[in-house]
Amino acid sequence: MFIKRVSRCNFLSCYKKIFFEALLKVKKIIILLNVIILQIIIITTTSSYGMSITLKKSVKITASSVSKIKFMDNQQGFIVTFEDAIWETIDGGKSWTKIFKSPKDIFGLCEIIDVVFLSKSEGYVLLSGKLCKLSKINKKWLLKNIPLPFDDNFYEKKLSVDRKGKSICLFGGVERKPTIEEIKSDIRITHEWIGDNVIEPAIYCTNTSSQGHSWERVNDANGILGKIYTVSVNPMMLGIAAGYEHIYIKKSINEKWLIIEKLIHNNFFLVDSKADEDHLITSIFYLNNSNIWIAYRNGNINKICIDKCSETTSKPNKKNFTYFEDMFFFNVRDGMALDGLSRNIYFTSDGGSSWIAYGSEKWEAFNFLSNGVGWLVNSNKQLYSATIKFDDDGKR
Repeated sequence: MFIKRVSRCNFLSCYKKIFFEALLKVKKIIILLNVIILQIIIITTTSSYGMSITLKKSVKITASSVSKIKFMDNQQGFIVTFEDAIWETIDGGKSWTKIFKSPKDIFGLCEIIDVVFLSKSEGYVLLSGKLCKLSKINKKWLLKNIPLPFDDNFYEKKLSVDRKGKSICLFGGVERKPTIEEIKSDIRITHEWIGDNVIEPAIYCTNTSSQGHSWERVNDANGILGKIYTVSVNPMMLGIAAGYEHIYIKKSINEKWLIIEKLIHNNFFLVDSKADEDHLITSIFYLNNSNIWIAYRNGNINKICIDKCSETTSKPNKKNFTYFEDMFFFNVRDGMALDGLSRNIYFTSDGGSSWIAYGSEKWEAFNFLSNGVGWLVNSNKQLYSATIKFDDDGKR
Protein backbone atom coordinates (compact mmCIF):
# COMPACT_ATOMS: atom_id res chain seq x y z
CA MET A 1 0.00 0.00 0.00
CA PHE A 2 2.83 2.34 0.90
CA ILE A 3 4.68 1.53 -2.37
CA LYS A 4 1.58 2.23 -4.44
CA ARG A 5 1.12 5.57 -2.67
CA VAL A 6 4.71 6.52 -3.48
CA SER A 7 4.22 5.52 -7.08
CA ARG A 8 1.02 7.59 -7.26
CA CYS A 9 2.77 10.59 -5.71
CA ASN A 10 5.66 10.21 -8.12
CA PHE A 11 3.18 10.02 -10.99
CA LEU A 12 1.42 13.24 -9.87
CA SER A 13 4.72 15.00 -9.33
CA CYS A 14 5.86 14.00 -12.79
CA TYR A 15 2.54 15.08 -14.28
CA LYS A 16 2.77 18.47 -12.59
CA LYS A 17 6.39 18.80 -13.65
CA ILE A 18 5.52 17.98 -17.26
CA PHE A 19 2.55 20.35 -17.18
CA PHE A 20 4.55 23.29 -15.81
CA GLU A 21 7.43 22.60 -18.19
CA ALA A 22 4.96 22.63 -21.10
CA LEU A 23 3.40 25.84 -19.76
CA LEU A 24 6.84 27.43 -19.50
CA LYS A 25 7.61 26.43 -23.08
CA VAL A 26 4.33 27.99 -24.25
CA LYS A 27 5.22 31.23 -22.45
CA LYS A 28 8.64 31.19 -24.07
CA ILE A 29 7.03 30.63 -27.46
CA ILE A 30 4.63 33.55 -26.87
CA ILE A 31 7.50 35.82 -25.81
CA LEU A 32 9.51 34.66 -28.82
CA LEU A 33 6.56 35.37 -31.13
CA ASN A 34 6.20 38.86 -29.63
CA VAL A 35 9.89 39.50 -30.18
CA ILE A 36 9.62 38.23 -33.77
CA ILE A 37 6.55 40.41 -34.41
CA LEU A 38 8.34 43.41 -32.90
CA GLN A 39 11.38 42.70 -35.06
CA ILE A 40 9.19 42.42 -38.15
CA ILE A 41 7.61 45.79 -37.36
CA ILE A 42 11.02 47.39 -36.88
CA ILE A 43 12.35 45.86 -40.08
CA THR A 44 9.26 46.96 -42.00
CA THR A 45 9.50 50.47 -40.58
CA THR A 46 13.18 50.72 -41.44
CA SER A 47 12.83 49.37 -44.98
CA SER A 48 9.70 51.42 -45.69
CA TYR A 49 10.75 54.82 -44.40
CA GLY A 50 14.53 54.70 -44.70
CA MET A 51 14.56 55.16 -40.92
CA SER A 52 13.66 53.34 -37.71
CA ILE A 53 11.08 54.91 -35.40
CA THR A 54 10.74 54.20 -31.68
CA LEU A 55 7.71 55.50 -29.79
CA LYS A 56 7.48 55.62 -26.01
CA LYS A 57 4.20 56.40 -24.26
CA SER A 58 4.34 59.37 -21.90
CA VAL A 59 1.46 61.15 -20.11
CA LYS A 60 -2.07 61.97 -21.20
CA ILE A 61 -2.73 65.66 -21.88
CA THR A 62 -5.70 67.12 -19.98
CA ALA A 63 -7.07 69.24 -22.81
CA SER A 64 -9.79 68.92 -25.43
CA SER A 65 -7.23 69.32 -28.21
CA VAL A 66 -3.59 70.26 -28.79
CA SER A 67 -2.73 72.81 -31.47
CA LYS A 68 1.04 73.04 -31.14
CA ILE A 69 4.06 71.32 -29.57
CA LYS A 70 7.47 72.96 -29.24
CA PHE A 71 10.47 71.42 -27.45
CA MET A 72 13.65 73.38 -26.82
CA ASP A 73 15.73 70.29 -26.01
CA ASN A 74 15.21 66.73 -24.76
CA GLN A 75 13.74 67.93 -21.45
CA GLN A 76 12.02 71.30 -21.78
CA GLY A 77 9.04 71.80 -24.02
CA PHE A 78 5.73 73.62 -24.41
CA ILE A 79 2.22 72.66 -25.52
CA VAL A 80 -0.49 75.05 -26.73
CA THR A 81 -4.07 73.83 -26.27
CA PHE A 82 -7.32 74.91 -27.89
CA GLU A 83 -8.45 76.10 -24.47
CA ASP A 84 -5.97 78.94 -25.15
CA ALA A 85 -3.44 77.88 -22.55
CA ILE A 86 0.29 77.15 -22.65
CA TRP A 87 1.84 74.31 -20.63
CA GLU A 88 5.51 73.68 -19.85
CA THR A 89 7.46 70.50 -19.10
CA ILE A 90 11.02 70.35 -17.77
CA ASP A 91 11.25 66.54 -17.52
CA GLY A 92 10.78 65.44 -21.12
CA GLY A 93 6.97 65.41 -21.00
CA LYS A 94 6.39 63.36 -17.84
CA SER A 95 4.68 66.27 -16.06
CA TRP A 96 3.23 69.61 -17.19
CA THR A 97 2.60 72.98 -15.56
CA LYS A 98 0.29 75.67 -16.93
CA ILE A 99 2.30 78.87 -17.45
CA PHE A 100 -0.14 80.99 -19.43
CA LYS A 101 -3.89 81.37 -19.77
CA SER A 102 -5.32 83.70 -22.38
CA PRO A 103 -6.99 86.73 -20.77
CA LYS A 104 -10.68 87.35 -21.24
CA ASP A 105 -12.10 90.24 -23.19
CA ILE A 106 -15.71 91.43 -23.56
CA PHE A 107 -16.33 88.67 -26.13
CA GLY A 108 -14.76 85.88 -24.06
CA LEU A 109 -11.28 84.43 -24.35
CA CYS A 110 -8.63 86.01 -26.57
CA GLU A 111 -7.55 83.36 -29.05
CA ILE A 112 -3.89 82.28 -29.06
CA ILE A 113 -2.93 82.74 -32.70
CA ASP A 114 0.74 81.81 -32.54
CA VAL A 115 3.53 81.14 -30.04
CA VAL A 116 7.31 81.41 -30.50
CA PHE A 117 9.89 80.40 -27.88
CA LEU A 118 13.46 81.63 -28.35
CA SER A 119 15.02 79.98 -25.33
CA LYS A 120 14.17 78.13 -22.16
CA SER A 121 13.24 81.39 -20.46
CA GLU A 122 11.90 83.67 -23.22
CA GLY A 123 8.92 83.47 -25.56
CA TYR A 124 6.28 85.51 -27.37
CA VAL A 125 2.52 84.95 -27.58
CA LEU A 126 0.39 86.45 -30.35
CA LEU A 127 -3.25 86.93 -29.34
CA SER A 128 -6.17 88.54 -31.14
CA GLY A 129 -5.09 92.18 -31.21
CA LYS A 130 -2.36 91.71 -28.61
CA LEU A 131 1.31 90.68 -28.44
CA CYS A 132 2.87 89.50 -25.18
CA LYS A 133 6.37 88.59 -24.05
CA LEU A 134 6.86 85.70 -21.62
CA SER A 135 9.97 85.74 -19.42
CA LYS A 136 10.98 83.12 -16.87
CA ILE A 137 12.57 84.76 -13.83
CA ASN A 138 13.30 82.79 -10.63
CA LYS A 139 11.27 79.83 -11.97
CA LYS A 140 8.19 82.05 -12.52
CA TRP A 141 6.81 83.16 -15.89
CA LEU A 142 6.10 86.88 -16.14
CA LEU A 143 3.96 88.57 -18.80
CA LYS A 144 4.63 91.87 -20.56
CA ASN A 145 2.47 93.52 -23.25
CA ILE A 146 4.14 94.83 -26.42
CA PRO A 147 2.35 97.66 -28.27
CA LEU A 148 1.14 96.90 -31.80
CA PRO A 149 1.52 99.41 -34.66
CA PHE A 150 -2.00 99.21 -36.02
CA ASP A 151 -5.63 99.26 -35.08
CA ASP A 152 -8.41 96.87 -36.09
CA ASN A 153 -7.54 97.02 -39.80
CA PHE A 154 -4.72 94.45 -39.43
CA TYR A 155 -5.46 90.73 -39.22
CA GLU A 156 -2.54 88.89 -37.65
CA LYS A 157 -1.98 85.24 -38.52
CA LYS A 158 1.64 84.32 -37.76
CA LEU A 159 4.48 85.44 -35.51
CA SER A 160 8.23 85.14 -36.04
CA VAL A 161 11.20 86.16 -33.89
CA ASP A 162 14.86 85.91 -34.83
CA ARG A 163 17.30 83.72 -32.92
CA LYS A 164 18.68 86.47 -30.69
CA GLY A 165 15.27 87.99 -30.01
CA LYS A 166 16.23 91.32 -31.56
CA SER A 167 13.58 91.36 -34.28
CA ILE A 168 9.87 90.49 -34.20
CA CYS A 169 7.72 90.11 -37.32
CA LEU A 170 3.95 89.78 -37.68
CA PHE A 171 2.43 88.19 -40.79
CA GLY A 172 -1.18 88.63 -41.87
CA GLY A 173 -3.30 91.02 -43.86
CA VAL A 174 -4.29 94.66 -43.83
CA GLU A 175 -7.52 96.34 -44.98
CA ARG A 176 -7.62 98.92 -47.75
CA LYS A 177 -10.12 100.41 -50.20
CA PRO A 178 -10.41 98.47 -53.47
CA THR A 179 -9.25 100.02 -56.72
CA ILE A 180 -11.71 100.74 -59.56
CA GLU A 181 -10.21 97.84 -61.53
CA GLU A 182 -10.73 95.47 -58.59
CA ILE A 183 -14.36 96.57 -58.22
CA LYS A 184 -15.00 96.08 -61.93
CA SER A 185 -13.40 92.62 -61.97
CA ASP A 186 -15.71 91.47 -59.16
CA ILE A 187 -12.87 89.88 -57.21
CA ARG A 188 -15.18 89.18 -54.28
CA ILE A 189 -15.44 85.69 -55.75
CA THR A 190 -11.77 84.90 -55.37
CA HIS A 191 -10.40 87.20 -52.68
CA GLU A 192 -11.05 88.23 -49.10
CA TRP A 193 -13.24 91.23 -48.40
CA ILE A 194 -14.13 92.86 -45.08
CA GLY A 195 -17.27 94.87 -45.71
CA ASP A 196 -16.44 97.15 -48.63
CA ASN A 197 -12.68 96.80 -48.16
CA VAL A 198 -10.21 94.26 -49.53
CA ILE A 199 -7.35 92.63 -47.61
CA GLU A 200 -3.80 92.55 -48.94
CA PRO A 201 -0.82 90.65 -47.50
CA ALA A 202 1.21 92.56 -44.91
CA ILE A 203 4.37 91.93 -42.89
CA TYR A 204 5.34 94.25 -40.02
CA CYS A 205 8.64 94.04 -38.10
CA THR A 206 10.11 95.81 -35.09
CA ASN A 207 13.33 95.78 -33.12
CA THR A 208 12.74 94.54 -29.58
CA SER A 209 14.86 97.39 -28.19
CA SER A 210 12.07 99.78 -29.20
CA GLN A 211 9.65 97.91 -26.90
CA GLY A 212 7.15 97.72 -29.77
CA HIS A 213 6.91 101.48 -30.32
CA SER A 214 8.53 101.43 -33.77
CA TRP A 215 7.17 99.08 -36.46
CA GLU A 216 7.99 98.96 -40.18
CA ARG A 217 6.12 97.32 -43.02
CA VAL A 218 8.65 95.17 -44.90
CA ASN A 219 6.69 93.91 -47.90
CA ASP A 220 4.93 95.23 -50.99
CA ALA A 221 1.58 93.78 -52.06
CA ASN A 222 1.90 94.68 -55.77
CA GLY A 223 -1.85 94.32 -56.29
CA ILE A 224 -2.07 90.81 -54.79
CA LEU A 225 -4.80 90.25 -52.19
CA GLY A 226 -5.39 87.93 -49.26
CA LYS A 227 -3.82 87.29 -45.87
CA ILE A 228 -0.56 85.47 -45.22
CA TYR A 229 -1.51 82.18 -43.58
CA THR A 230 1.65 80.13 -43.16
CA VAL A 231 5.30 80.96 -42.47
CA SER A 232 8.53 78.97 -42.24
CA VAL A 233 11.75 80.76 -41.31
CA ASN A 234 15.18 79.89 -39.94
CA PRO A 235 16.70 81.47 -36.80
CA MET A 236 18.00 84.39 -38.91
CA MET A 237 14.44 85.21 -40.06
CA LEU A 238 15.15 84.04 -43.62
CA GLY A 239 12.51 81.88 -45.24
CA ILE A 240 9.13 81.78 -46.92
CA ALA A 241 5.61 83.04 -46.24
CA ALA A 242 2.47 82.18 -48.18
CA GLY A 243 -1.21 83.00 -48.51
CA TYR A 244 -4.03 82.11 -50.88
CA GLU A 245 -2.51 83.49 -54.06
CA HIS A 246 0.96 84.66 -53.15
CA ILE A 247 4.34 83.44 -51.92
CA TYR A 248 6.91 85.71 -50.28
CA ILE A 249 10.59 84.88 -49.80
CA LYS A 250 13.41 86.50 -47.86
CA LYS A 251 16.81 85.08 -48.76
CA SER A 252 19.19 87.65 -47.24
CA ILE A 253 19.16 89.59 -43.97
CA ASN A 254 19.16 93.10 -45.42
CA GLU A 255 16.45 92.70 -48.07
CA LYS A 256 12.67 92.98 -47.81
CA TRP A 257 10.18 90.18 -48.29
CA LEU A 258 9.67 89.74 -52.05
CA ILE A 259 6.82 88.12 -53.96
CA ILE A 260 7.59 85.17 -56.22
CA GLU A 261 4.91 85.79 -58.83
CA LYS A 262 6.05 83.09 -61.27
CA LEU A 263 4.91 80.37 -58.86
CA ILE A 264 1.42 81.80 -58.93
CA HIS A 265 1.10 82.22 -62.67
CA ASN A 266 3.13 79.33 -64.05
CA ASN A 267 2.28 76.40 -61.82
CA PHE A 268 -0.97 76.20 -59.96
CA PHE A 269 -2.85 79.50 -60.10
CA LEU A 270 -4.96 81.00 -62.86
CA VAL A 271 -5.12 84.75 -62.28
CA ASP A 272 -8.72 85.24 -63.39
CA SER A 273 -10.09 81.86 -62.35
CA LYS A 274 -12.97 81.26 -59.99
CA ALA A 275 -12.28 80.50 -56.36
CA ASP A 276 -10.71 77.08 -56.02
CA GLU A 277 -9.88 75.75 -52.59
CA ASP A 278 -7.50 73.21 -54.12
CA HIS A 279 -5.05 76.03 -54.83
CA LEU A 280 -4.74 76.96 -51.17
CA ILE A 281 -1.25 76.56 -49.69
CA THR A 282 -1.66 74.51 -46.52
CA SER A 283 1.92 74.07 -45.34
CA ILE A 284 5.46 75.17 -46.15
CA PHE A 285 8.87 74.17 -44.84
CA TYR A 286 12.10 76.12 -45.27
CA LEU A 287 15.31 74.09 -44.82
CA ASN A 288 17.60 76.50 -46.65
CA ASN A 289 17.57 78.65 -49.81
CA SER A 290 18.07 75.55 -51.94
CA ASN A 291 15.40 73.36 -50.34
CA ILE A 292 11.87 74.65 -49.72
CA TRP A 293 8.72 72.52 -49.78
CA ILE A 294 5.22 73.89 -50.45
CA ALA A 295 2.11 71.74 -49.86
CA TYR A 296 -1.25 72.54 -51.49
CA ARG A 297 -4.84 71.70 -50.60
CA ASN A 298 -5.11 69.41 -53.65
CA GLY A 299 -2.24 67.26 -52.34
CA ASN A 300 0.44 68.56 -54.69
CA ILE A 301 3.87 69.30 -53.26
CA ASN A 302 6.14 71.86 -54.85
CA LYS A 303 9.87 71.89 -54.04
CA ILE A 304 11.60 75.12 -54.99
CA CYS A 305 15.06 76.63 -54.90
CA ILE A 306 15.59 80.40 -54.60
CA ASP A 307 19.36 80.72 -54.43
CA LYS A 308 20.93 80.86 -57.92
CA CYS A 309 19.21 77.76 -59.19
CA SER A 310 16.27 76.89 -61.41
CA GLU A 311 12.83 76.15 -60.03
CA THR A 312 12.00 72.48 -59.64
CA THR A 313 8.52 71.05 -59.20
CA SER A 314 7.95 67.61 -57.68
CA LYS A 315 4.62 65.87 -57.25
CA PRO A 316 4.23 62.61 -55.31
CA ASN A 317 4.47 59.50 -57.49
CA LYS A 318 1.46 57.86 -55.85
CA LYS A 319 -0.58 60.28 -53.77
CA ASN A 320 -1.95 58.21 -50.87
CA PHE A 321 -2.78 61.21 -48.68
CA THR A 322 -5.23 64.14 -48.84
CA TYR A 323 -3.15 67.22 -48.02
CA PHE A 324 -0.48 68.12 -45.50
CA GLU A 325 -1.21 70.69 -42.80
CA ASP A 326 2.27 70.44 -41.28
CA MET A 327 5.68 69.33 -42.61
CA PHE A 328 9.17 68.89 -41.18
CA PHE A 329 12.38 67.89 -42.96
CA PHE A 330 15.46 66.67 -41.11
CA ASN A 331 17.62 67.05 -44.21
CA VAL A 332 17.20 67.22 -48.00
CA ARG A 333 15.74 63.70 -48.19
CA ASP A 334 14.16 62.66 -44.89
CA GLY A 335 10.95 64.31 -43.74
CA MET A 336 7.56 63.80 -42.14
CA ALA A 337 4.12 65.38 -42.49
CA LEU A 338 0.64 65.36 -40.94
CA ASP A 339 -2.37 64.75 -43.18
CA GLY A 340 -4.95 67.45 -42.46
CA LEU A 341 -7.92 65.14 -43.13
CA SER A 342 -6.98 61.58 -42.10
CA ARG A 343 -4.67 62.83 -39.30
CA ASN A 344 -2.10 60.16 -40.25
CA ILE A 345 1.64 60.76 -40.07
CA TYR A 346 3.59 60.23 -43.32
CA PHE A 347 7.33 59.80 -43.90
CA THR A 348 9.51 60.36 -46.94
CA SER A 349 13.13 59.39 -47.60
CA ASP A 350 13.42 60.76 -51.16
CA GLY A 351 12.84 64.46 -50.67
CA GLY A 352 9.04 64.30 -50.92
CA SER A 353 8.59 62.31 -54.16
CA SER A 354 6.91 59.46 -52.27
CA TRP A 355 5.25 59.25 -48.87
CA ILE A 356 4.33 56.26 -46.68
CA ALA A 357 1.84 56.34 -43.80
CA TYR A 358 3.10 55.38 -40.35
CA GLY A 359 0.38 52.99 -39.19
CA SER A 360 -3.24 54.08 -38.84
CA GLU A 361 -2.93 56.15 -35.66
CA LYS A 362 -4.68 59.55 -35.65
CA TRP A 363 -2.43 62.43 -34.56
CA GLU A 364 -3.09 66.03 -33.53
CA ALA A 365 0.39 67.55 -33.55
CA PHE A 366 4.09 66.73 -33.61
CA ASN A 367 7.42 68.43 -33.04
CA PHE A 368 10.93 67.14 -33.77
CA LEU A 369 14.41 68.43 -33.12
CA SER A 370 16.96 68.19 -35.90
CA ASN A 371 18.68 65.29 -34.09
CA GLY A 372 15.66 63.01 -34.59
CA VAL A 373 14.23 63.33 -31.07
CA GLY A 374 10.60 64.38 -30.99
CA TRP A 375 7.13 64.24 -29.49
CA LEU A 376 3.67 63.45 -30.88
CA VAL A 377 0.13 63.77 -29.48
CA ASN A 378 -2.58 61.44 -30.79
CA SER A 379 -6.33 62.01 -31.00
CA ASN A 380 -6.79 60.57 -27.50
CA LYS A 381 -4.43 63.27 -26.13
CA GLN A 382 -1.78 60.65 -25.42
CA LEU A 383 1.72 62.11 -25.60
CA TYR A 384 4.52 59.98 -27.06
CA SER A 385 8.24 60.65 -27.09
CA ALA A 386 9.90 59.47 -30.28
CA THR A 387 13.37 58.72 -31.60
CA ILE A 388 14.15 58.47 -35.29
CA LYS A 389 17.36 56.88 -36.55
CA PHE A 390 18.22 57.08 -40.23
CA ASP A 391 19.47 54.02 -42.08
CA ASP A 392 22.65 55.85 -43.08
CA ASP A 393 23.12 57.62 -39.71
CA GLY A 394 21.45 60.75 -41.08
CA LYS A 395 24.17 61.38 -43.67
CA ARG A 396 21.89 62.57 -46.42
